[in-house]
Amino acid sequence: MKEEGIRVYTVGVGDDFRREILQRIARQSGGEFFDASKPEELAKIYERIDRLERSAIETVPYIETESYYRIPLGVAILLLGVLLFLKLRQGRGAFPAVLSLVLSLAAFYGPTVRGEPVGIRSGGGDLWIALDVSRSMDARDLYPDRLHFALHKAERLLEELEGIRAGILLFAERPWLVAPPSGDHEAVRRLLRRIDLKGVERERADWTALLKSVARLGDENKSRALLIFGDGEGIGDPGLLAESAREARLKVLGYATATEKGATIPEGKGLLRDSRGDVLVTRLDPRFTDFVRESGGRFFAAKNDDGDVREMAKAVKELLGEGKEKSGTVYRERNLFWIPLLLALTVFLIPWRTRGVGSA
Repeated sequence: MKEEGIRVYTVGVGDDFRREILQRIARQSGGEFFDASKPEELAKIYERIDRLERSAIETVPYIETESYYRIPLGVAILLLGVLLFLKLRQGRGAFPAVLSLVLSLAAFYGPTVRGEPVGIRSGGGDLWIALDVSRSMDARDLYPDRLHFALHKAERLLEELEGIRAGILLFAERPWLVAPPSGDHEAVRRLLRRIDLKGVERERADWTALLKSVARLGDENKSRALLIFGDGEGIGDPGLLAESAREARLKVLGYATATEKGATIPEGKGLLRDSRGDVLVTRLDPRFTDFVRESGGRFFAAKNDDGDVREMAKAVKELLGEGKEKSGTVYRERNLFWIPLLLALTVFLIPWRTRGVGSA
């Protein structure tokens, strides 16, 4: 890879990874190894890699200007009008004044011509997709289970969000950053398909930690939407969570990956039981709905078809409409007011110059 000019940057996430192998891959390719254990560390690492591999970007400078030539030109037109009135009363020499006045009016309105086209792109809001991966997401009231149902819906949603940057977070006892916001949705979908939860602490979901992590990630000045796939278990006080979301200026959407009837949780060849030996049944927690709606967001119930995916995509586009990446073409315009103005001055001065030569 090094001979072909490809540098590989490796990142070790968590505690269970082969440091020596990752370090050797990075060293032999001319890249760099990074050790990360928290979401905010991953964000800083991505920023550092972005600085190390900065690509040249062609930019077109624009300077906002205002032209004030119409002020003195308007005064000149007024004086030409007075002169034309006097010439008409005298009955002679009115034609040069008329022509100068017409040309001056043309200059005042500023004739323009279209110049070369310039491509523009405006970028904006980010969508964070958070997937609950706690043990309750193994329940099978959705097919094949809640977690894989949510992963499928997230993949389908990405297909509907062309032009919107999307990032992926997993959360259980703590959040993990899978992918920072990117417009390359195919790469994000590949990461979703390769999620491996071995060694992950999944006993419960910490919703407060999720909101704190999302609040620290990304640019606060950009629109940010948070779409959460989960069952609501472990959510705590929905009012406090909604207040945290509003303080972080997060636009929250929720998707119920559970049913009100609920289901048991598989464990090995049996079912997960509590400390008393009773079989646990997990259901959709109504506090999830309360949290989303108190934060001013929108809640979606699980559906087997893709109608809900289209509804979510529409809601995301409405929330991030002003921040959606757009591209287009503008044309530079050249103001040619000086051409009729120069002709007007020439027409106005020629009679006076001719008169001066004849008198000499």
